[in-house]
Amino acid sequence: MARLREARDAVPGAMVVLLARTLGRTALEDAFAAGADAVLARGMHPAKLGTLLGEVLRGTVVHAPRIRPANATPQASEARISA
Repeated sequence: MARLREARDAVPGAMVVLLARTLGRTALEDAFAAGADAVLARGMHPAKLGTLLGEVLRGTVVHAPRIRPANATPQASEARISA
């Protein structure tokens, strides 16, 4: 996480993206607290990773993570996905 802080401090206007091994609650909280703008899973297929990274950097992907306590369950309204 120190490198994230260094990147944020060195180039304040840059988009800071972390390629992470795990997307657990604690890891995400730490990454965003350290200055990450986005966190992508390292295990993603390389072609998909490249596409997603490009879209994140272009600003076409906006996502505000909702990090719940580990024992929380989603509300019925949050569990539905609609198009």
